[in-house]
Amino acid sequence: LKTALLDQRTIAGLGNIYSDEIAFRAGLRHDHRTDALTPSEVAALHAAMVEVLDAAIRAGGSSLSDGQYVDVDGRAGTFQHEHAVFARAGEPCGRCGRTIERVRFAGRSTHLCPGCQV
Repeated sequence: LKTALLDQRTIAGLGNIYSDEIAFRAGLRHDHRTDALTPSEVAALHAAMVEVLDAAIRAGGSSLSDGQYVDVDGRAGTFQHEHAVFARAGEPCGRCGRTIERVRFAGRSTHLCPGCQV
């Protein structure tokens, strides 16, 4: 799933942060096979994409501690304060309380909740 979300030929514009947040909201693991998605999982994935991207746009994007992202007016975004899993490894999940994990997958850091994502 994460590989497909990051593939710019599949969906343009999604990066590591938003793919982790989308997978979490959809309740799907990063390593879920896309050819095994059920119609309800596809619907959940689509809804999560719309929700995450809408919230991120309203918040002006995610500006992390590295300070690399600012908008055209030089303002930092605030969506990083709404991240449910990204960069929250070791913290409790806001939904189920289990510890957010960080794993390596396809050469990228991936953040997930082992309780909420199947």
